Amino acid sequence: MHGQNSIGFQRSAEGTLSFKSSNPSSGEKFQTAFIQATPDEVNRSVELAANAFITYNFFAPQRRAHFLNEIAVQLRARADELKSMFCVESALTAERAEQELQRTIFQLESFAKALNEGEFFATIDNSNEDNFLAIVPKLQRRMQGVGPVVVFGASNFPLAYSTAGGDTVSALAAGCPVIVKAHPFHAGTSSMVAEAILVAAQITQMPEGVFSHLLAEDFSVGQQLVSHPGIKAVGFTGSLEGGRALMDLAAVRREPIPVFAEMGSVNPMILQADFIAKYEDQLDSIATSICNAAGQFCTQPGLIFVEECPKTKGFITSLGNRVADFGTSTMLHSSIAEKYNALRQKAVSSEIEQVFEGEIKGENQGKNTLLVVTMEQFCSQETLQQEVFGPFSIVIHYANQQELFKGLQKIAGALTASVFTEEQMDFQHPLIQLLSSKVGRIILNGLPTGVTVSSAMTHGGPFPASSDGRYTAVGMGSIYRWLRPVTLQNFSQ
Repeated sequence: MHGQNSIGFQRSAEGTLSFKSSNPSSGEKFQTAFIQATPDEVNRSVELAANAFITYNFFAPQRRAHFLNEIAVQLRARADELKSMFCVESALTAERAEQELQRTIFQLESFAKALNEGEFFATIDNSNEDNFLAIVPKLQRRMQGVGPVVVFGASNFPLAYSTAGGDTVSALAAGCPVIVKAHPFHAGTSSMVAEAILVAAQITQMPEGVFSHLLAEDFSVGQQLVSHPGIKAVGFTGSLEGGRALMDLAAVRREPIPVFAEMGSVNPMILQADFIAKYEDQLDSIATSICNAAGQFCTQPGLIFVEECPKTKGFITSLGNRVADFGTSTMLHSSIAEKYNALRQKAVSSEIEQVFEGEIKGENQGKNTLLVVTMEQFCSQETLQQEVFGPFSIVIHYANQQELFKGLQKIAGALTASVFTEEQMDFQHPLIQLLSSKVGRIILNGLPTGVTVSSAMTHGGPFPASSDGRYTAVGMGSIYRWLRPVTLQNFSQ
């Protein structure tokens, strides 16, 4: 495996700075040195992307579909080496590697299918009916790509949300060349995927510059990309701090550009008394949703509101014991583990009722934690209202709907909310209406972890869950982030 940048179809290693990825379980660094991109290499990648956009944006959708399908073919051909590198760089399981690879391929083929079926791109209106004008012009609205897009690889999904993940695939489907800034935690996995994309681009005769792949351990390359006048939009999945920094950088450009960032989320879960009385067998599933893969999911339930009833205390104790006893996992990187443990300790040190904690058994692991607090404690302490990214959740017990609504009003925008109840609910229910103002997806009697790639999926929400809650980062609708309308008047159809 090479450690070079890919500037269009050419490999490049002009820089003097380098870094190595490592195994988070052992701390061992791998042999390959990855060469950080220079400012000149960044400029060349953007110039190539801008030139490629002129032709790629006007390719027929079916031609872009052929490109996406070929990327899927190339990923399948590299499946074994990809999954092996994925596991050693992330400390995630082989099962998780297989799931992410299949999800990545499914996203590619789903967008290819949509392109072949002619979705997204044209609206024609030649009707004179019910119009106040005597003569109505013939209008055609075309949706076209915004221009070159920068995508930042996500630390917690080395395949499904990174180099060939949802941001990249939807942008390529929209007609936008993509420059990926690889995540340094999994630079090897990212480089392998980049190679597959570039081979597919050459096989399907895409213009050089339709895809480039840049390496860096620090923030300088990403900052230069977002500031470059040739870049027209940004895709990011990561922390609130990182997403906000990119938003601020993009806003002060001479030509501001959109940053579509999916960031922090506490993902409230509401358990009503009727559920607690009848469904204690769901405890294992809830504990898994909290702790699986060291809790490193953006939809992990961070806040659990439990209605008080005769079984509430026993329910909370059983859940706490399951969280404490759930097997510990190595986190994705030492810096993530350090941040998690610092935030966890800060929350544990707050005024709380009870804490359930597991044991750390290896390097870079996060201690499984469930806190129990009153509604008064939750509402009065901002520390308890913030996301702790990892195997951590807070139970807030409440007496009635008025108390519940008071607590939910304290929550910032989130990706999901889950409601477990025996009650019949629809969109007119007061609880659902409140939650709809707070989140992008509401789940009835189901867990938030697991995000399906489909046309109806919303993976986004009010800030800070995402930078723009009108859009989704997952599913067919994610393409609209990278499209803008152009209307043609009095043209032949």
